[in-house]
Amino acid sequence: MRDGTVSIIDFSALTVIDTITIGIKAWEVIITDDGTLALVSNSVSRTVSVIDTSTREVIKTLVAGDGSFFSLINPEGRNFTSPIATR
Repeated sequence: MRDGTVSIIDFSALTVIDTITIGIKAWEVIITDDGTLALVSNSVSRTVSVIDTSTREVIKTLVAGDGSFFSLINPEGRNFTSPIATR
């Protein structure tokens, strides 16, 4: 994940079946409750990559600012929060 990619793993075979290019130094991956989106916090590039899990493609890159490390989706599934670090 430090090379700017995330890997899709087939758990039955324990093999990498796809690799998706994202931001630099992915820190955390959150999957929506319905499983349709993966949100990846990229700490060095200061972005969040939004991945469509069915197509395995980045559909949007959000600017998050410094410190996009730990993130969450609210219980209703409508809001995504990624804190910004202050120095």
